[in-house]
Amino acid sequence: MALRICKAVIKDNKIISSARTVDQLLEFIKPLLMDDEQGGKEESFEFEEGQESVARLVHMIAHPSNADNYYDLLLRFKKMFSKGGVARQKYTYPALFFALIRLSVFINYPPEQLRAEEVKADNDGDFEAEPAPTVQASQPKIFKNLSELIGALQSSQPDLTLRLNLQAAQAINNLRQVTGLEDQAYEFMSNAYIIFEEEVTESEAKVVALNLIVSTLYTLTCFGGDNFDTLSANAVSYSNKLLKKNLQAEAICLASHLYFCTSRKQGT
Repeated sequence: MALRICKAVIKDNKIISSARTVDQLLEFIKPLLMDDEQGGKEESFEFEEGQESVARLVHMIAHPSNADNYYDLLLRFKKMFSKGGVARQKYTYPALFFALIRLSVFINYPPEQLRAEEVKADNDGDFEAEPAPTVQASQPKIFKNLSELIGALQSSQPDLTLRLNLQAAQAINNLRQVTGLEDQAYEFMSNAYIIFEEEVTESEAKVVALNLIVSTLYTLTCFGGDNFDTLSANAVSYSNKLLKKNLQAEAICLASHLYFCTSRKQGT
């Protein structure tokens, strides 16, 4: 029944913007979010289908004009997802991660006006009157939540979390104002290096990971000179440590681009 409700909401394809609706929905689909208290187990394909449907629900959360309400709705999902265990979180946390990045963009580029044709409400196109949320959205809070989501997945999903760290750093770089967030961006990049060093073991996988790190770092302009120099030097150092000479040469050649990239040209 929970999966049928989930699919029906997805098929309806309406933005979910009401805290009341979110609470009711989370209660209805609770069997998909937490283990059966009686110890029953789902078939793997049923479990996967259910978690993918829940992840799709997260992307239907939005608010047309109030970032605090938007943030409050996402935190309600986060609170429930945190009780679901790692097996579920590998599906639900990445969805929540990108929903929070979308909120960051919403705060960074607030809508100038509402266009009725673009905003679907829960009840006949009108948003329900809601009490003021008790939380306040801000960029530092959003990226702190992203860090927490990544931390919860890191031990079980290192490849995924390496990419999420890079995505988070890129999201900070895309903001109009990154004042106060450079340290957070540096932490995301540092975590990507730590995962690379400790979790990625195969040579071919290391090359792929280094390509991702260098390609992301090449586009970033949110770092000061010292931080960028350190991150660039790390990329060259790790490239030099690859075991196969041909892969080593390829990686060093790629990393060398960091010494004449956008950030260097801008003098940061």
